Formats: sequence, structure tokens, C-alpha cells
Amino acid sequence: MLNTIGATAAASSKFLSSGLCAPTFHPQQEWIQRERCFTRRDPVTRTFRGEGKRTVQTEIFVQTTLIARDTTVQELIIGQITSWSLFGKNWDGEGADQPRMNSIRDAIDFTRLLNHTLLDPEPMLLASGNISLFWHNNQLYADLEFLGEKRIAYFIKKQDITHKNIISFEDVIPEIFKHLLKT
Repeated sequence: MLNTIGATAAASSKFLSSGLCAPTFHPQQEWIQRERCFTRRDPVTRTFRGEGKRTVQTEIFVQTTLIARDTTVQELIIGQITSWSLFGKNWDGEGADQPRMNSIRDAIDFTRLLNHTLLDPEPMLLASGNISLFWHNNQLYADLEFLGEKRIAYFIKKQDITHKNIISFEDVIPEIFKHLLKT
């Protein structure tokens, strides 16, 4: 039986193609790879040691898979909210409080729960240090402020009907938001 004891990647590499990769079997590594991908082949020197004291070096080509995808709206919102954790007190030059970590965590947790059936919000950092998600179009005005400890203060006006309250959430979006924030 052979054991890999070291590997050094060569400096050069070439991109071969993009599209659906053909199945590739590598006997030295005993794995098969097939994905939609960009394919690159890198020459790699592998050192194998058998059960005895004999050592063999061989050069093989390893196929590397690079999967590309667009950043989702959800990821962009989370990134913006996360960046606010770096702000200090008076971040707006008008005496605003430092962003509150509990509010940031809750806003990120809530944003992760959003799916394609709900409208995409606009995140806001409030002078109080809380995070808010905001929706506005011809038929909807909504503002959800994350108070920390998994509590949300909300004001939603949809078709001339106003809803406002403070509600708790855990691992699911509260039913009222599923109904009021639909696309």
C-alpha cells in the first residue's frame, strides 16, 4: 500500500476548459470528480513510500475545480451589516451610539431566514446603534428594528393597513412577516 508523504505543486498551470467536466479517476488518490466547473491541470510531484524502504517519485496531473457563482442579495446585505461592527461611537459625526453587537447578530440571523418569496430589504444603521431592515414600494412601507435578544420592533403599512408591535423570533420568520413582506 502506498502512503503520500509529501507534495509540491509546480509553478505553472493551464486552464483547459469550462463546462461539465468529464469524470476523472486518479488511481494514486482513489477519487472521482465530476462537476460543472472551470478545469485547471497542475503538474504535481508526489512522493510515495511502499511497505519497504523503497521511495518512488512521480509527476501526475491533478485536476482542480473552480466553481464560480454570483454573490446573492442576502450575502450583500449580511456583508453590509457586518461591516458596521467596525464603527465606533459617533460614527455619523452627530453623536450616534456605537453599533450594538446584539442588534447586528439578530439582523444577520433574520436576514439568513429571508427567502425568494419575500422582498429584499435595505439595511440601515440607526443613530441608536440598532440595525433596521427597510422595505418601501408603491404598496408597502416596512421598518423592522432589531432590539437585541431576538426582539424586533416593527412598523408595517400595506394597502392602508398599519401593523406595529414588538415581536420575538428564533429560527423561523414570524408568520406576520411572511404574509406582509411577500413579493
